[in-house]
Amino acid sequence: MQGEPTSEYKKIRQYVHGLIFQSNGQSVQIPTILELAKKFGVCRQTVSKAMKELTAEGYVIGRKGIGTFTNPAKFMEHQAGERFPVIGIFFRDGHGTHLSTYDAHVAAALLKRISLLPAIVQLATAEGTTPEQIKSAVKSRNFDAIVWEQPDEKRLEALQLFTAETGTPVVTTGEVYDGFPGVAINLEKAGYDCAKLLIAEGRKHPVFMGNYGPWLRQVKGFRRAYEEAGIPLNDKLFLKHQNLDALRNIIELGVPVDAIFNHPNLLRNEIFHLMQEMHIDVENECRLICNSLAASVNPEFRGYVYQIDFDQVAEAVVQMLQSAMNEKKTEMVHKWVNFNVIKQL
Repeated sequence: MQGEPTSEYKKIRQYVHGLIFQSNGQSVQIPTILELAKKFGVCRQTVSKAMKELTAEGYVIGRKGIGTFTNPAKFMEHQAGERFPVIGIFFRDGHGTHLSTYDAHVAAALLKRISLLPAIVQLATAEGTTPEQIKSAVKSRNFDAIVWEQPDEKRLEALQLFTAETGTPVVTTGEVYDGFPGVAINLEKAGYDCAKLLIAEGRKHPVFMGNYGPWLRQVKGFRRAYEEAGIPLNDKLFLKHQNLDALRNIIELGVPVDAIFNHPNLLRNEIFHLMQEMHIDVENECRLICNSLAASVNPEFRGYVYQIDFDQVAEAVVQMLQSAMNEKKTEMVHKWVNFNVIKQL
């Protein structure tokens, strides 16, 4: 048997739920216990446990001498007599059930907007260690379409196999990828716009916190604005990680610093509090920049805020889903959502 029993047990429940929502109000026969055990690579006891609970909860109905069937009444509870598409939303490696602040905001916006299609929406997981296993796990869920936030290389390969085999629409968020329509936030433009504001204030010595990963696009835009203005930057002030001790050392050594671009993951405004501790005037002496999530947890924050429009991301995703599901074809469109930068005093 592959995987943990609890995990495999959940897969069987999810598979049956998928059959119910795909049935369009009809009662469809479920494979036998032996067939399900073979399909999911589990023992018959695991299948029996799942089926007994599904029967007790009214999701399936046993017909003596014939087999086990989905219960149309459960379909009617959710669909009100009309079959809505079922959309699965996955995050990153497809395993996670715990969402970061950023991912939770993405999920909330997607759940709210996609449900108004109307559709049934599920925050889903897809287990497996190989692209083929992940593909099979996704396929067994019988989704009408999928939204995936920042899939890694293994998940991308699985999605390529999945779409080639099923034709089911897949839209990515957070990043855009060849072969899939997708929506991403324009990090490069955010970096550029923030830098232009600093340049307009005459600030020539910025520190950039988070010079790595996807935030390198912000770095690129940030540097481009200063290059266009003919202002050289101190490369030593582009810190690879969110290292407050390194920032403190830079300031204590007397290195000129007149602005700090705060990495989005520093949601507790550690930099703001460090400036207060070191008696640095953040309104005039050293301008701070952070994203709207970080600023929202600190009403005292002063500086520039680049606002993340999660609703605009969700709206773009819905447009792509509608196009793919209505026209029965997927256009490989990539859309970038811009930030709105404001000064918060």
